[in-house]
Amino acid sequence: MRLVRRRPVVATDHNSGQLRNGDGPYVFISEIPEDREPQTRIVLKAADADGFRPDPAVEVVTPFEDTHHGTKEMTVRDPDGRLWSLQAPAKS
Repeated sequence: MRLVRRRPVVATDHNSGQLRNGDGPYVFISEIPEDREPQTRIVLKAADADGFRPDPAVEVVTPFEDTHHGTKEMTVRDPDGRLWSLQAPAKS
């Protein structure tokens, strides 16, 4: 039998939360209206929003913007048409 240590859920003020594993990967769970389709989205971590430069073959769909949870987020489209989200720490 393997014991699994439970990680705390970080509460937010907008019916969502994070399951964190230290500084490693985390799961962000948010409530959606019943008329919307649930989605899974992978967000890649960028060390610095100001220093990040995508390859010329990558289309910037939305540049880094501040989020309501204290980070900056960007969306890019790869040459095959897939959308990717990137997240960087916000400057304090």
